Amino acid sequence: MIRRLMFALLALLLATLTPVDAQEIVRQLPLHAELLPPQSLPARVAPTRWPLAGKQTLPQLDERTGTWDDLPLVFTTFTAPGLRLRVRRSDLEDWMPQATPSRYGFEAHYRWNPHIGFGLMLAPPKTFLPDLGTRSWLGYLASLARSPGLVLHANDDSERNPQMLRLMGERTRVLRYETPGTDDAPATSTIQVVQQNQGYTLVFALWGPVAEIDAAVPLFNSLIVRFETDAD
Repeated sequence: MIRRLMFALLALLLATLTPVDAQEIVRQLPLHAELLPPQSLPARVAPTRWPLAGKQTLPQLDERTGTWDDLPLVFTTFTAPGLRLRVRRSDLEDWMPQATPSRYGFEAHYRWNPHIGFGLMLAPPKTFLPDLGTRSWLGYLASLARSPGLVLHANDDSERNPQMLRLMGERTRVLRYETPGTDDAPATSTIQVVQQNQGYTLVFALWGPVAEIDAAVPLFNSLIVRFETDAD
């Protein structure tokens, strides 16, 4: 099993990022066509690879006292050069931080179901998406389309959907996709909420077994909408 995973990782790292046809992305991820009509697609895009751990900024976690509706509260802050986010400490009480995150700079497991995970990635400028425009987003979708068996269930954009929440007041994109299971693990559903702030690409993520993740979505939503930038 470990050997198969090593070969799979090696193949991913050696994959050439050659441009692919945008229409082919639409065919592989058909829900994308509902948001981007064919005439708006660039002819060819280069897949955008997920930044490796060494390219991500590991946020420094601290606790600070602040106010919320003029009431004193304790906040957990996520600090990176030029950016500081905060959320009420009580909102994170049910999430257990992991000492060795694997995909996101910060990862935590749900206290009452360790199969459910929460992640936050802070990708510095020039390490992931240059912006959230069509060409950049298609590049990310092109990289996902290379994952065998991946099925896209949702692809939304606050620029095109006025009913969608803008996280921290900024343009926000949302993906939900499913990856197939293996002999050792069930199929996994992942939700990614992507936003850019102070030059960073922020990815808030929820993942877990397909049969269990829906119960955690309200908790995830209520957590990420409470994040805010801390200018103090």
